[in-house]
Amino acid sequence: MYYQNIVSGNDTPDGMTGVQLWISCVENIISGNTIERQRKPGLFLFACCTTLASSMPRTWNRGIGPLNWNHVESNRTDECSDGALVTSGDAPDLPIEWPRAVGNCLRHNSFIKNRSNGVIITSRKKAEGEVPPSPSIVGTIAEFNVVRDAMTAYHAANQVAATVFRRNHAYFWYPVGLSPGPLVAFQIDDEKATAAIELNSVEGKTGTGDKTIIEVQRGPLPLAEPLKKELR
Repeated sequence: MYYQNIVSGNDTPDGMTGVQLWISCVENIISGNTIERQRKPGLFLFACCTTLASSMPRTWNRGIGPLNWNHVESNRTDECSDGALVTSGDAPDLPIEWPRAVGNCLRHNSFIKNRSNGVIITSRKKAEGEVPPSPSIVGTIAEFNVVRDAMTAYHAANQVAATVFRRNHAYFWYPVGLSPGPLVAFQIDDEKATAAIELNSVEGKTGTGDKTIIEVQRGPLPLAEPLKKELR
């Protein structure tokens, strides 16, 4: 287990990922780092839980690897795939019997010009015909952050519950990417998932509200018109 470490004051340009918490990371602090031009997410927080049955080879990513109570504050990411990714590597064919990631906090960070999401919280997709299990990621708090110029600013995706998006800013000033999809400030993929979304602000390219931006979307995103025509 990687426990109560501090990663602070680093500058990580032009790489794969800026700072990564990878399997069994508890009560760590990531603060005051500058991350630029990464191929993958600028901040990558990963939990896992996979089998250690005797029939399985001893390979990496096996066993129980919680991601609990880590604190990510006052970092800046520029031009990454996602600004921050909180995720869990659950196997697609095994049940999720308890949360792998609990109580992680992202606060006072700036996520600028990321190619997909500013902040994304996600695990595996629900399997076809599967009775909804317990969520894999619970109690993530994102507050006082700035996301500027991403396709989706704040995104709670698969197997996520009890998420707090509070007092964040989502600015859409310059276009990012060539996707025909709409710009979304707060996206909750599972419309039944618990999520508190409160006291946030959303700006368009003129520095005020913009009707072309979807401020809060619960459930699947509507398709953009160019994509609808292509599918027809």
